[in-house]
Formats: sequence, structure tokens, C-alpha cells
Amino acid sequence: MDSLVEGLSYAVDDVAVDPEHVAEFSAVLGAPDDIVPPSYFNVVLMGVVGEFVMSGLVPQHGVVHTAEAATYKRSLRLGEVVSTTLEVTAVRRRAGAVSVTTLTKVNAPAEPEIAVVTTTIAFEEEGAAADE
Repeated sequence: MDSLVEGLSYAVDDVAVDPEHVAEFSAVLGAPDDIVPPSYFNVVLMGVVGEFVMSGLVPQHGVVHTAEAATYKRSLRLGEVVSTTLEVTAVRRRAGAVSVTTLTKVNAPAEPEIAVVTTTIAFEEEGAAADE
């Protein structure tokens, strides 16, 4: 996990807010399908979060989501295309545990940072259990 450092970043461009997918998502929630529900930001962010998780720097099991804070400037709009970024802003290691804080952003073409999410995860450092 030595490559897990502050400043590490990922980006996914051209994430479409597909009206048909939003309608299916809204139906599950029992929400109207003519607007994008606030929780749909999580769907939009899955691509960039997936890249981080699948990078091999975070274990596939034993990860605990310890904190999250989100700020939304506005709702997503049906049919718009946005980009997403994820940056590792803090990595702390202590007593065999790793805590990682990320800053994830959704950007519209003429509007940066329509959503900003700060997340902290924790997991056991590789080999920590073997040291005990």
C-alpha cells in the first residue's frame, strides 16, 4: 500500500445523466421521474470511486466507511454530461490501521463543483494481522 499517498487522483469525464436510468432509479425510490433525485449523485460518482477502489491500493474486503460530508450547489439535470474527480487528501497510518480521506467532485461544463463529497474510509494495513 506504499503507493497510497496524498495527492493521488482519478478522473472520469463524460458521465451522462441518462433520463431513462434516472426514471428507473426514481421508480425504486418512489420519486417523480422528471427531476434527478439528490441521491443520484452517488450513481454519478460510482465510476471514479470504482477506479480508486479497483486500483489495488484499497483492499477488497474489510473496508469501513467512517465518515462522509456532502455539499450540493444544485441538482443534477436530466440529460446533462458531467465530469468527476477523486483526490486522496489524507493518508494516516497508526497501529496497523490506515485511514484515507478523499475529496470527490462533480463538475458541469460551465459550473465547477456542483457537488463536493469528503469521505473517510479505514482498513487494516496489509500484513498488520501477521505482525501480532
